[in-house]
Amino acid sequence: MIKLGLEFSNFMFFRSLQFLPQISSEFLDINNLTGVSLFSPHFFLDKPHDRSKILSKIECHSSNDRREMDSNRETRPKVALVTGASRGIGRAIALELATAGVTVVVNYFERREDAEDIVKTIENKGGKALAHQADVSDRGAVDAMFSAIDERLGRLDILVNNAGIGSRIDSITAISDETWRRTFAVNLDGAFYCLRAAIPRLRATGHGRIVNISSGAAHTGGAIGAHYAASKAGLLALTAKAARELARDGIAVNAVLPSVIETEMLDEITRGIEARENLRKTFPIGRFGRPEEVAQVVRFLCLEAPDYLTGEFISIRGARL
Repeated sequence: MIKLGLEFSNFMFFRSLQFLPQISSEFLDINNLTGVSLFSPHFFLDKPHDRSKILSKIECHSSNDRREMDSNRETRPKVALVTGASRGIGRAIALELATAGVTVVVNYFERREDAEDIVKTIENKGGKALAHQADVSDRGAVDAMFSAIDERLGRLDILVNNAGIGSRIDSITAISDETWRRTFAVNLDGAFYCLRAAIPRLRATGHGRIVNISSGAAHTGGAIGAHYAASKAGLLALTAKAARELARDGIAVNAVLPSVIETEMLDEITRGIEARENLRKTFPIGRFGRPEEVAQVVRFLCLEAPDYLTGEFISIRGARL
């Protein structure tokens, strides 16, 4: 029995032919058919054969190939970019993703030593990471960062927009134009620049995850100031639009809204031991949140959540409703 050996990779083109030639059963083993070449000398033979069996066999192999490609895609190490990852919540997210086997790009602006320390910590635990300096409010710096990721890692699967700033200014009338613009430049423009650069790369993998770190202040106004709250509210609108636009591309986009978390920014919210204690008492759980708890939620969204979970705003607030 002779098996036609040339792989016919484009099954849809083959099926579109309305005149399947007659093929001799002497030369064709249906049970071992792996492909048919339109140019095979055995293709145009005189004895009729069951064309439905041929099509069915080819379709079966085509499905198997697709499943194998999906399997390979899932087993390849994922790459994540975490912005503002040199401290606080960003640091915790980078460590959490690395623990799960993700290669992490640790973005930082000024704290090079802190970023390099995170990389060393990840590598000492058997993970992979690299640090990259970039001001996310600078479009050119963001584009250069993504180009560096292309060159060094060759792919991107996850984007976590965590970079953010906020200095406490209680009165709206006390917020300067410079403070307003700089806050939006980092918290919202930076997220937009990274999101825009990430989309074609995530589409290339066929399965991506974007998590935007917003804040409970986006809903309540918060304690830092209108400039911070408004920038984080804008991030929710960006999340919602991106989720709707990218859903059919297999890219899930969600936002995480931490309430008060034990980070350096807590010092901006509570100035003094008494103020901190009074704020702590407003949480039914009896404490502030921890960066690691936010990171666990982000890990779930990036690695474990179903595709259908997209476009959500997930609050972490210790029952302080």
